[in-house]
Amino acid sequence: MIVLHLAFDDGNWFLWGETPAGEENPARRRGRKPKTWSAQTSPYDAGQNLLIESLAACGIEKNR
Repeated sequence: MIVLHLAFDDGNWFLWGETPAGEENPARRRGRKPKTWSAQTSPYDAGQNLLIESLAACGIEKNR
């Protein structure tokens, strides 16, 4: 299951997807932590590939 979210702010569209935390997520990193800090990925993040696949299943194609 994926939940799609869409927000509009200051002329920009923001689209993201979430999955239940227990599901396997290919976007999660494995291995050593990076030496520099970066923002943590949400445990609910669906990842780019699943988001694109879900939009394609709805008839929406990625153009960028």
